[in-house]
Amino acid sequence: MKEYFKKLIFRIIILIVIVITIPFVLEFLASLSKGRQLYNEWYYENELINQMNNDKLQNKNWGSNPIWLHEGETLPLKRDDVKRILVVGDSYIWGDGYSNANHIWWQQFRQKLKENGYNDVEIIAAGVGGYSTQQEFEKIIKNKELMRLVEPDLIVIGFVNNDPEFRNENYETYYKVINSGDLFYDSDNFFINKYKELFPFSYNGLCLLLYDKFEYNKAFHDYFGFSYWDWLSVISSGYWLDRYEAEVIKPLKNYLEYDLDIPYFFYITYNDVEPGIENIMNVFEKNNIKYYFAPNYFVNKSYDEYYHVNLAINPANNHPSVVLCKEFAEVLTRILESDYPDILGEKGVYTPNLHINDWMPHMLNVSKVSDNIYNFVYPASDSEKAFLTLPVHKPYVKLNLEEPLTISNISIEGDNIEEIEVFVNKINKDLGYDDQNLYSLGILTDNFEWEVSTLELITSINISAKIKNGDQANLMIKIN
Repeated sequence: MKEYFKKLIFRIIILIVIVITIPFVLEFLASLSKGRQLYNEWYYENELINQMNNDKLQNKNWGSNPIWLHEGETLPLKRDDVKRILVVGDSYIWGDGYSNANHIWWQQFRQKLKENGYNDVEIIAAGVGGYSTQQEFEKIIKNKELMRLVEPDLIVIGFVNNDPEFRNENYETYYKVINSGDLFYDSDNFFINKYKELFPFSYNGLCLLLYDKFEYNKAFHDYFGFSYWDWLSVISSGYWLDRYEAEVIKPLKNYLEYDLDIPYFFYITYNDVEPGIENIMNVFEKNNIKYYFAPNYFVNKSYDEYYHVNLAINPANNHPSVVLCKEFAEVLTRILESDYPDILGEKGVYTPNLHINDWMPHMLNVSKVSDNIYNFVYPASDSEKAFLTLPVHKPYVKLNLEEPLTISNISIEGDNIEEIEVFVNKINKDLGYDDQNLYSLGILTDNFEWEVSTLELITSINISAKIKNGDQANLMIKIN
């Protein structure tokens, strides 16, 4: 009997060891896949980017102020000699996944107008991640205080694939959509959430495995929700399309045309070939609503080329890439030049200026000292959520230039600096846009001054510093 209990205890211990070991083995195996590893690394980097975006903006995700402004930034009073375009939307406007806000399509549109010499027009954006057309109408367009502040001369309503989604009076969704990489994203289960935290690679891999196995299983969908493609088809056809037209599109048209009397149009910015778009365009045409489908106007490449070459803003986020946003901006510029020349006014001269208008993380507290000198706070090495790491796998902070600019040198000053490596983002001359690669200017341990090729257009300056004892440091950067 004694021997039996010894064997039983031994077996229980072995079982416990196996149960504990399995997640570690799965995590190790999942991390070996280069494609899976890249996705998982960017999955958490993408989460961090959006947390930083959330921290720096007044219109925080699902927040009450939908105007796109940095924390502490104010909307200037409208000048009599300036026209204003209000761009309305959702996460495409909010900037989901963008570590450089100047890459968002409406920001690139603003820059394109400047480059074309249109100095008498301002772009104001209002967007909250997840907003449907219904919410954009009720929370932005019908927001009298917002309209009083902006005083728009033209409203561009950004339209993306999920905008026909209809919500109840509490803005709750009628249908749940599967997140294939995180099936239990809304779970309150302690064990599931702890597993996600400790074993992110294997958790994501298991979710994808379950999704691939049961993608067409009804019971699976009843529990987890619609697959994304099926969901898009549902919300853009039949009963829900009729309701979208009757309760959103027609009232929106009447409000804009009769109550506000402001010209407007829908601008359809797709980053994938989605179902239901023909139904939506039919609704617009039926109601005499002007719209433009951006891919129809692409010039530099066909939509298929963009789709296969460079679709997403990062490997874990399908919001449109820098190059797609660039094309959306150029298309919209041509549309306004052709159909709304009175909004743009006369052409002038484009003179680029040095201005750091965006940074990551928000805690850098960047402040302008003079035309080419800025102060900022470099975070302590143990600060939580203070550093980006990809694609260089080093902690760094990011200073974004409002306009791409040629720079001859960069110098940094501050106390207790042990080492600094500076990376730059730049316009790839062969591609014609920022390829989002970080190019190192070198590591220095003293005399912190870096030469920069004046043949390059710089979009961001990225700084990876070692400060004595890992402390926070007040630094000053000079850009020539």
